Amino acid sequence: MKGGNERITDYLVGEAPEMVMSLSVLGQFVSWSTPMQRPVTLREYIASRSPQSVRESLNITPLGSTEPVKKADELTDEELQQLTLVRMRQGGNVSLAVGSRSYSNEDLINEVEQSTDLGRRLMDGTRMNGRLIQRLVDTGKMSFADIPTSKGKELTIRLPDFHF
Repeated sequence: MKGGNERITDYLVGEAPEMVMSLSVLGQFVSWSTPMQRPVTLREYIASRSPQSVRESLNITPLGSTEPVKKADELTDEELQQLTLVRMRQGGNVSLAVGSRSYSNEDLINEVEQSTDLGRRLMDGTRMNGRLIQRLVDTGKMSFADIPTSKGKELTIRLPDFHF
């Protein structure tokens, strides 16, 4: 039986319109390679795990079997933690307000490194983001084109108000 987050992903993918994203999104880290012990980009994920029709539509050559790429749901806790840290360090300056406390990007990185409740929630967010992007790509609902983006705003998705 699927958990709540998986059902939400199923619903979002099922209701999502077809989206065209900037080619720069292909450079975002979305998963992990265990043999190489490093994060992998969306382009590498597509080359390794996406259906042939998706790879062909994007003109992406399949990866050889030398570096298997995991889906977001297959990551170990340690791999997910490392992926989250890479994404947070790559993403620039971020701040977050939770309750009466605000967190700087460095504070959030420390929360993930120490696996606090907030750090685990941030890691869960990384997993859910990866799952959603991977599913949208694999179902053909997300494609890519050479479109201009605003500096520092590579990916902006506005989701409608879903009622569950």
